[in-house]
Amino acid sequence: MYYSGIVEGFFGKAWSWDERKAYSTFLKKNKFNFYLYAPKADSFLRKSWKQPFPKQHFEHLKGLAKSYRDLGVSFGIGLSPFEVFHRFDSSARQQLREKLHEIDRIKPAVLGLLFDDMDGNVPDLARLQAEIINFVSDNTETSRLLFCPTYYSDDVILDKVFGKRPEHYLEDLGREVASNVDFFWTGPKVISEELTAAHLSEVNLRIGRKPFIWDNYPVNDGPRNCKYLHIDAIKGRDPLLSEHTSGYVSNSMNQSELSKIPLLTISDMLNLGRKYDPEKSFNQAVINLYGESHVRFFSSIRTKLKERGLDQLTHEEKEKIISQVNSIGSRWAEELLDFIDGKYTVGNDCLTQ
Repeated sequence: MYYSGIVEGFFGKAWSWDERKAYSTFLKKNKFNFYLYAPKADSFLRKSWKQPFPKQHFEHLKGLAKSYRDLGVSFGIGLSPFEVFHRFDSSARQQLREKLHEIDRIKPAVLGLLFDDMDGNVPDLARLQAEIINFVSDNTETSRLLFCPTYYSDDVILDKVFGKRPEHYLEDLGREVASNVDFFWTGPKVISEELTAAHLSEVNLRIGRKPFIWDNYPVNDGPRNCKYLHIDAIKGRDPLLSEHTSGYVSNSMNQSELSKIPLLTISDMLNLGRKYDPEKSFNQAVINLYGESHVRFFSSIRTKLKERGLDQLTHEEKEKIISQVNSIGSRWAEELLDFIDGKYTVGNDCLTQ
């Protein structure tokens, strides 16, 4: 199956359980078939992964998985066993086995093993990670495994933050990891302006399989990106993207309702191929979601919020936006007002989640 959908994989304010559940209907209605639960704020899947889920948290996850399963949308969980490859001894193996068994009780269709945002300055990194991937594959009941390498893009920012990547890192992983395991890839950059067929074909050769795209659009997390709203149509992707990839997920914004505008254009991009028209798709997305009367308003603010951001908006521009939506009692208006009010702004501390 070619999975297409979203990943809740951002830093900062996470979505509510109700918002997550509502997305099962939204995705099904709009030709998506996959949702990956991997918020950075869920410490029980990241730095506190060795601890069991609190009872209420576990029940929320079970209920969420069922809501997607009932609609025929595949539900996945992203596990980031923080730096387990630093010491993958018998104790770590047992702790990881216990976590996998706990996740199995939630019955996800997909398991993500995510080694992003971790120190890569480890000898034999590819070999160690391949060993862990194979261990996970042998100890999970999920039918599909998605793997995110520590270096999931050619972007040099990853080397600056997590240490210089080992030589032939991707190629070594590609040889040592079973071919039925998908590799996440964000493109030439962590936040890629474009994804071309030539680039994707080159990555295919390096990892020995088609990449599974983790597209960091329209995500707006982190201390810098939280000042922007990406509500414009997606652009710069090869029109036949699905032919060059094994799957596709969009990393959405902290604003779950406003994320729906770009997500509808992503659905069009994936389903229309060469017939995809970003401007037409944007207009239709706003009409479908909020009505034709709001097309002009969203058209007037999308570039300001995407390219200039909160800090570069004048006081008058902010006040104009507030006056235009202040009386609208809808969720998207609330998110926009909260954004203008700085309620989604985060500091560097969010990156340590």
